[in-house]
Amino acid sequence: MTQETGGKTGDDGALGATGSGGWSGLAPYYDRIFPPGRAQLDFIGTVLGRTLRPVRRVLDVGCATGGYALALADMGFQVTGVDLDPEMVRLARTNAARWAGQLAAYAPGVAAAGRGPEPRFLVRDMTDLHGLPEPGQDPFDAVICLGNTLPHMLSAGELGAALGEMARVLASGGTAILQTVNYDRIAAEGEVRFSPIALAPVGEACGEVPGLTGNAVPRSAGLVFERLYLPRSDGLVTFVTTLREEGSGRVVVRSETLLRPIVREELETIARMAFHGEVLVYGDFLFSAWHEASPATVVVASRGSER
Repeated sequence: MTQETGGKTGDDGALGATGSGGWSGLAPYYDRIFPPGRAQLDFIGTVLGRTLRPVRRVLDVGCATGGYALALADMGFQVTGVDLDPEMVRLARTNAARWAGQLAAYAPGVAAAGRGPEPRFLVRDMTDLHGLPEPGQDPFDAVICLGNTLPHMLSAGELGAALGEMARVLASGGTAILQTVNYDRIAAEGEVRFSPIALAPVGEACGEVPGLTGNAVPRSAGLVFERLYLPRSDGLVTFVTTLREEGSGRVVVRSETLLRPIVREELETIARMAFHGEVLVYGDFLFSAWHEASPATVVVASRGSER
């Protein structure tokens, strides 16, 4: 989940929660804050459509409430989602059950001729994807990990372990799509406050499945989500998120999460070590060349043979 994601104009995508820093408090609002992005889905579809290996099974690491997993299932993929936060996984399973009972697509305009099966959601630490692939199942053809999921790995060793696990469950010739905020830009700028997100009214964020998590979401529409990155002397970043009422300013949910800024060079280097294949780097989900002012760092890695 879940996520600051880079789009054409610094568009921020869906925040891939990992269970740290109070994501459970935002879980009821998550689908409204971070609905699946058009640019992200087009990028994933294009990349997976170009691979030499046919893609059927996809693993979504940091799946949050399941928005991308459900959208990919609409596109015909068989998807498993994992997240460390049990409340996020509970809501993802609730969303999936509703999705399975709907004739309308979860994300209008992205459904392929045939929908995939109902996604499966599991509570897992990304550094220990035990039980995956499932007994009797082939390795995954693709792995996605979007947003602020990877920066929860607070050391290079943890990041290497996470990417190593993704490589382990990925078939030879498979594809990994990894994305973070562009921390090179944040490091250069220091304290960074992202543009606030006005929450969509209940029902609108979930395409044609109205009120997908509406049973748990207060129906007040005037809410704003704010994000602030505060650098620390130890090289980490305090990520402050605040959900407040638009008019009164009353704080509904506030959390502070410790993140480790992963710059482009480190992510690319560890991805090469983990996946042993070609690694491409982009600055957004439009296949733009990466530069220090890009909104995101997007890595596409191929699973090669270990040497």
